[in-house]
Amino acid sequence: EMSMVTGVQTCALPICALSLTACQDDTAGGEATEGFQDSEAPSFDGVEVVTPQGTDALAVSWQDANDNISSADEISYRVYLATEPGAHDFTSPDIETMVGETSATLEGLSDGQAYYVVVHAVDEFVTRTTTPASAWARLAT
Repeated sequence: EMSMVTGVQTCALPICALSLTACQDDTAGGEATEGFQDSEAPSFDGVEVVTPQGTDALAVSWQDANDNISSADEISYRVYLATEPGAHDFTSPDIETMVGETSATLEGLSDGQAYYVVVHAVDEFVTRTTTPASAWARLAT
């Protein structure tokens, strides 16, 4: 019996393409079953460092998240930016990283503005953290 977990990738069997479920291929019967969903979010400490990059960009970095199923190189991150503490729009990330990346650069920002950054870890099942901690930086004037 062979198991494949889907997320961003697809299963060899067409009924599982781009789903958030696990496929099981019972080679004797040749049928696939769906139904597994990961409800446990990754363990993640959030933003570690926010550093101004000139007058219009911020470099943001963090440590790898840990997950009960996904490895560190299967976890992506969503970076949210706000100009007021707690005013982040968690429905629309400012940056979504490739899997395994632990830093991002936010560009095109306003000189002299304070920015508050929150990062969420997202495992291969699109289960995400809701890390409340944020870090902030003010761009030089």
